[in-house]
Amino acid sequence: VQLDWDRGVELISPVPGSTASVATSVNDFLDRHGDGIYTVVVRVPDIAHAEDVATRHGSETRFRQGFSGEGSYLDEIDLSVLGL
Repeated sequence: VQLDWDRGVELISPVPGSTASVATSVNDFLDRHGDGIYTVVVRVPDIAHAEDVATRHGSETRFRQGFSGEGSYLDEIDLSVLGL
């Protein structure tokens, strides 16, 4: 994973042979669609409100994660829209 929040780019590639859930999901995507856009990330001021709005419009929450430390924090919710 290469991540640059200032420029908004994250490149991911599963580790060969990994059975972690994220790697499995990425491998499944690559098998079905080939290289391409896997996810789109949007920064919002209120994650709970954004999740409520997305849910009202038919999205499903796949997972949540959060962490903080050393002056930074992250709250992330992965939503599936239209089954994607």
